Amino acid sequence: MSRILDISEWQVPTTIDYQKVAQELDLVIVRVQYGSNYIDKYYQTHIREFKKYGIPVAVYAWVRGVNRIDMEQEANDFYQRAKEFNPCFWWLDVEEQSMIDMREGCSVYLQKLKALGAKRVGIYIAHHLYKKFNLNVAEADGIWIPHYGLNNGTPNSQPEFACDLHQYTSVGKLSGYSGHLDLNRLLGSRNIEWFTDATKSNNSLPNQEAASKISVGAQVNVQSFATHYATGESIPDWVKNSSYKVIEIRQKKQSNSEYQYLMSSINSWVLEQDIKVEGTSQKSNVYVVQNGDNLWSIAEKVYGVGADYPKLKAKNGLTSDIIQPNQHINY
Repeated sequence: MSRILDISEWQVPTTIDYQKVAQELDLVIVRVQYGSNYIDKYYQTHIREFKKYGIPVAVYAWVRGVNRIDMEQEANDFYQRAKEFNPCFWWLDVEEQSMIDMREGCSVYLQKLKALGAKRVGIYIAHHLYKKFNLNVAEADGIWIPHYGLNNGTPNSQPEFACDLHQYTSVGKLSGYSGHLDLNRLLGSRNIEWFTDATKSNNSLPNQEAASKISVGAQVNVQSFATHYATGESIPDWVKNSSYKVIEIRQKKQSNSEYQYLMSSINSWVLEQDIKVEGTSQKSNVYVVQNGDNLWSIAEKVYGVGADYPKLKAKNGLTSDIIQPNQHINY
């Protein structure tokens, strides 16, 4: 499991043995500011020390803009303060309602960062605010959500919403620091290189048909086991088992899919794994159950998201969660 740390001035440099901590990390995400007017006391020290020991460094900023102009100013301040360090990823930290339309405000912030030169920009969204804010997650290069479960230092829960990074504890422990730490893990299909190497080109190709086996104009059916749109919102039951025309295709790996399809009528992006062309049969892959497996762990392996286990139940006609070793599970 990739180990990702997010850190701020709450972790004082004089209390950290950076060399020891670095040995346990694949990525560190450093806070730069809290709104425009408060600059993190130690962000430069944290960045320089982790870079010294070869750890990729991303940056984040708590979002506090009260209007569009303010959001643009915050983005500009964030960029100017961090650009010299060439961070591998930029994150908007969205944990409070600072303006009425947070969807609009965060979009302005993100787009400004991109315009200034930030290669990859993601959004950290407080779990309890995800639905309320309804942020445009499709325009972000990554989604990061906190969900602690027992909050005992180990990952034992999963966010309700699709995400790339899961902040699973606020009481984590690493060698080289005696206090509590925020620790994170990867969820979904993206590997650690997506977040650590900003020089690689984005694999999202909107407005291109690429090498998809399904073409623009094709009539497709949204399958009954589909659970979430590519943007993370739940797919309502009335959408399933209905026919739609593909009006746009983009190549963007997510869960068990290489492509995403924009559907007519509902104007929503659906994953490749959740549709089939009308008049064709959908071939299933087969997973053989191992000792210790459960539906959640199998869904994590085959779909990249444990919460997608209802797809396995629907596809295999299972009425309970009980499975046996050597049982064949279609996915």
